[in-house]
Amino acid sequence: MNERPLQLATVFLILISLFLSYNQVRAQSVDELKNQITSKNSEIAQLEKEIAEYQVKLTATKGQSSTLKTELARLEATKKKLETDVVLTKKKIDSTTLTIKKLGGEIVTSSQKITKSELAVAEAIRAISFSDKDNLAVALLEYESLSTFLGNTFSLQTLQQKLGDHIKELRQAKSSYEAEKTASEKEKDRLAGLQVKLADQKKIVAQNQSQKSTLLTQTQNQEQTYQQILADRIAKKNAVEAEIKNAESKLNLIVNPSALPTTGSGVIKWPMDKVIITQYFGNTPFATANAQIYQGKGHNGIDLAAAVGTPIKAVLDGVVLGVGDTDTACKGASYGKWVMIKHPNGLSSVYAHLSLAKVSESQTVKTGEVVAYSGATGYVTGPHLHFTLLASDGSQVGTLQSAVPGCGVYRLPLAKREAVLNPLSYL
Repeated sequence: MNERPLQLATVFLILISLFLSYNQVRAQSVDELKNQITSKNSEIAQLEKEIAEYQVKLTATKGQSSTLKTELARLEATKKKLETDVVLTKKKIDSTTLTIKKLGGEIVTSSQKITKSELAVAEAIRAISFSDKDNLAVALLEYESLSTFLGNTFSLQTLQQKLGDHIKELRQAKSSYEAEKTASEKEKDRLAGLQVKLADQKKIVAQNQSQKSTLLTQTQNQEQTYQQILADRIAKKNAVEAEIKNAESKLNLIVNPSALPTTGSGVIKWPMDKVIITQYFGNTPFATANAQIYQGKGHNGIDLAAAVGTPIKAVLDGVVLGVGDTDTACKGASYGKWVMIKHPNGLSSVYAHLSLAKVSESQTVKTGEVVAYSGATGYVTGPHLHFTLLASDGSQVGTLQSAVPGCGVYRLPLAKREAVLNPLSYL
């Protein structure tokens, strides 16, 4: 019985089985996952559209006068935006999970296909090869003619070459799939981190709701009462600021200019991804027009527009010097929730009016690491980040016993006047 044609037929049968099984599995699993991913992405696009609409509403409230109605509307819009953010991130995590599953399936299928192809190549090699006892004469006798022998041999050699090329392509594809899978897993880790952030934002929503309830309780939904609360807050702000300035003037600290880095762009990074400056450093028009607040000393930092819950990042590597909340000593009169970081180049940074701090004292942080979320604590006319840059030699975290009625012991960043730097000189 002639085994050569049978061996050749076996190789082709393996190939047919290989491609049929691969295509069936791939069509059933990958296409289904693709459809699910497309559906998730459609939902994501709709949610992003809703968030953009909420952001427009929030931005519109910035130019409005401080009224009870405006404040309540801002709190409600913030709540809806944060809640939609939570749903959006969950959808993104679902979509990424499906993508990883799809890529994983393609990797497994590629591996199986490679294994089958390698078996087919081995069969082809076995069919072509002759045992040591065979010689050309014996091989020729197995076939009806020389042309049949040469034809079958040539076919097997061609088959072997094509299978070898195909396996090479499959291995390259498998490597590509694995690289994509790794990238998707990193994306999933990022989104998992984002989910943690949004869990924090849920806390911020709860804070806002509590603030809204407190506001309604205090005002009994009366505009006149709300305006009285605002006036009292400004009066306390002025008195507390005077106390702080007096305490800072008595600091036994000396600023060493030579310890500071050379001014220039890029010494520190921006504390937010999207930067919109709403008030600059120094004697700005707003600071000049509100001398009762700044007492002619000017604005000691820059203000950046930031909806409540915006991630705030460390501008440079450093160590957290302090984390605090001046609202516990006197609500609405100073920094509110704040974080201070000392950097290794002679600078220290302060982030104020936060909704939630994510670091603790003595913690080491890296450039770009999320240290807090923006908010509207302390004395503010609307949500934003107040960012101050200080010379480390002339600044520290200190305490201050307030004499203002209704206020207690403050713990906050204090700095000599000459230690207060313009952040834009280093950004």
